[in-house]
Amino acid sequence: MKYSAAKTYILRLLKRELPSNLHYHGLHHTWDVYNSAKLIALNEGITEHESKLLLTAALFHDTGYIKSYLDNESIAIDLVKEILPNSIIIILYRDPVQQSFSLLKQHKNSRMSLNFRKRDYPKSFMLENTVFTNLTFWGRRPSIKAQTLIGGVPDRAHSYLVYNLLFDPEEMIKLDDKQLLKKMTDGSNRISEIFDGSKSKVLLNESYCFKDSKFAEVGIDTLRQRAKFINQNEDFSSRLIKLHIESQKMWPEPIFIEERIFEKFPSAQDKKTMISFHTAPNSKKYEISKQFQDNRYQELAIRILYEIAPQTIPEIEKQNYEFEIKERFNEDDKSKWNSKNRILKQLETDVENMIENEEEKILFKQRVVSFLNAESAKWS
Repeated sequence: MKYSAAKTYILRLLKRELPSNLHYHGLHHTWDVYNSAKLIALNEGITEHESKLLLTAALFHDTGYIKSYLDNESIAIDLVKEILPNSIIIILYRDPVQQSFSLLKQHKNSRMSLNFRKRDYPKSFMLENTVFTNLTFWGRRPSIKAQTLIGGVPDRAHSYLVYNLLFDPEEMIKLDDKQLLKKMTDGSNRISEIFDGSKSKVLLNESYCFKDSKFAEVGIDTLRQRAKFINQNEDFSSRLIKLHIESQKMWPEPIFIEERIFEKFPSAQDKKTMISFHTAPNSKKYEISKQFQDNRYQELAIRILYEIAPQTIPEIEKQNYEFEIKERFNEDDKSKWNSKNRILKQLETDVENMIENEEEKILFKQRVVSFLNAESAKWS
């Protein structure tokens, strides 16, 4: 297989033919997966041949979206067969499950990737590796941390408190509770954080942390010594867990759709209904919206129809939505969204930051106030 040629071809194909409305599964996502796979391959020590297979799979994994959002995985497999007819990758995809898993199992370390699909495996990994590397992606850049396990969080399955070994625990143990809690919640410099084992995370062995120069400067002996100190001081570990639990805010149950939109992913059926809803004529959209299994999508569909085709919504649905608009528009200046009072409160500050010319400031404020007065008349 000519790996370089395949890479160039598929990147050009994705750039040219991926739908522009794919906000997540765009070309940038393929680059992210490719770079992540490259980093992990280096750490796992797989052969050059295995690495090329892995990186090619990363490049091709979202090609199915070129033709269809639904069943994109099987379409991607067909595209691989079409584009790389003489490649060994075809052997992988003739039996997508068995052959792919067989290749991974050829390498001892690669079994780790499969085991991480099991919810309890991260805990076993952290117990077996006193010092481990937690690789987290914020946006498109990886964050590398050398950590050790403090312990599980009571009443939260698969949640573990882990300690950042960049900080000396022998210094932290001297602090009082107030000082220690401040260190635990100090943004990017916090000494501990929650590892959620129920989600896809990347834990690697201790050597990987030296890709960050901060940990290289500390050195492996000191990192191990700090981890040993945490593991042998149960009272300190219990204290950290207790402070973490006490510091957690009790958030009220979300009510509005904006607060609930990321609760869970849509089902396969709701994905199909979304496509039917968006492609149907306006006169059919309301009937289709009732097919959503998740009431969040039913509510969003009503909002869309209220804007583009209000005449198609039953009067009771329209009245309910207008009542919600009225309530939220007239809330006080401490609301989470832009109520009339909140906009007025922020107007002066926003204008000062956005506009330099004094005349333009006055005109802008006049336009905003006129708009709010018109809306107030509508929603009073």
